[in-house]
Amino acid sequence: MHETELRHLEGSAALKERMSAISGRKPNASQVAFASSCLLHGRMFWESADRATLETSPLLRYYGAAAFAKALVIAYTACQPQDLKQAHGLSCSAPNGELISDFRMKASSTGLFQEFNDVVAPLNRTTYIDNDGEQIRTIPAAGSNALGNFDVSLDDCFARTVGIEKAYRLCTGRGQKMLNLYPMQGYGRVGETFSIQVEAPGPVNTAEGLASALAALRARAPFLAKWRPLEANATYGKNNITFINLAPPATEIQEMTHAGRQGFVLQAVGLGQANPFDPFDGMPPLTGGWNDLPGVAYLDPISGVDVSEYSITLAALLGLSSLVRYRPHTWTACVHRRPIGGRAVDDAILPVIEEFLDIVKSSFPQFVAKTLLTD
Repeated sequence: MHETELRHLEGSAALKERMSAISGRKPNASQVAFASSCLLHGRMFWESADRATLETSPLLRYYGAAAFAKALVIAYTACQPQDLKQAHGLSCSAPNGELISDFRMKASSTGLFQEFNDVVAPLNRTTYIDNDGEQIRTIPAAGSNALGNFDVSLDDCFARTVGIEKAYRLCTGRGQKMLNLYPMQGYGRVGETFSIQVEAPGPVNTAEGLASALAALRARAPFLAKWRPLEANATYGKNNITFINLAPPATEIQEMTHAGRQGFVLQAVGLGQANPFDPFDGMPPLTGGWNDLPGVAYLDPISGVDVSEYSITLAALLGLSSLVRYRPHTWTACVHRRPIGGRAVDDAILPVIEEFLDIVKSSFPQFVAKTLLTD
């Protein structure tokens, strides 16, 4: 959980230096003491959650995340501890038959969620590879004013969590609300262009299949409409399309050479007038810039808004903690896979929850430590 970095930051001198570098203001003793205590409490709650069983660990995990969130808000906004909102910022309910996957978190008033989101949204960044190795690019997510009446279910959050794709599909019977991307700069034959490989939703070894896949991907991720397909192939049991930052002509498929069962590749003549645009012009927020999880993902917007992956995580942890606190019978029945009275067992989502908590166990404190140690 990046314990070494967090322990270092709990020290008053080290934290004071970082807070000053981050906000550009010299923090007072109260701010440093509060932020240091929040980091300590966050780490202790995290360690307690590691030792706890699933019956109570989500509650401890949320308390830890909330403490980490307060430390970030103090460090990045230079506000006084007494100015922090004494509310979660989200209310929780189960409007649809009390199924765990339908449990909802809805904006109720300005609170910690909104304060945290306003800190992490501008920090949203992604990674890509060029000739010099891994590079980082900041692409801000939506601030709290743009979230409006933020309203999500636990399922909405799990569907946008990287690293639990297999469990989510097995348990729900559907794919997540995201696209896994593999961005890379400098695609050989095109020179200094930028490529993005995306898994296609269906076969791409026929012109009809490729056209259908392109339409589906661009409907889901509109920013791809300005990107031209370079290759389409089937490898290792997956159908992939590689896009480059060139404007696509109406004849984009006709200008690709059919490569048999493998798919298509753009003809060299189609690249003769290459004039690449800025790949980050119009690029939406992507994940992967702060953690060690493989790949990058584009998360489906929530009510038309691109929300930070870490705000989604905080909302999900609050929802799970509320189940533990206020609906212990529902939560315990899920954990122990047993019915309540005459109701069927509501445990279908349990493996997803377990994998989500396992991912968050390392990704959230890693994010906190990195953001506090990065100028």
